[in-house]
Amino acid sequence: MNRDTLKKLLTTRPRVQPKKESGFYQEIRKAVGRLPKDILLTRIENWMTLGIPDLMICDDKNQFHFVELKVTSGNVVKLSSLQIAWLTRHSRASVWVLVRSQDTMYLYAGSQAVDLRIKGLKLKPIFKTEYPFDWPKTFSLIFD
Repeated sequence: MNRDTLKKLLTTRPRVQPKKESGFYQEIRKAVGRLPKDILLTRIENWMTLGIPDLMICDDKNQFHFVELKVTSGNVVKLSSLQIAWLTRHSRASVWVLVRSQDTMYLYAGSQAVDLRIKGLKLKPIFKTEYPFDWPKTFSLIFD
């Protein structure tokens, strides 16, 4: 390995994919903190109502949005049958699935939950962004 390659490896910040949804949530929390709008995030850890999405967002217009967070290293998106049922039942509302896979993030509507489980990341998303993620665009799609 030559000197320039070694220097590049040592000075380039690696893009590390979080291994769990909690790490993905921390990424989202930091991204929201950089937005000029007043947005409230509530992480939902609920064992009583299984299937409810991981994240509730209140936007600057006081509208609520629900986002199921998924982290995957392959094409499979592991949605449980209870998550699919909740997302499908509430699909008329602002309900989303946000998937982080390595250096790519995918946004799916809740109404796509069944197909997302069957097809995985081969299903065409509402929006797809590469690292560094386009958070303003992602949030504008969720909020509008």
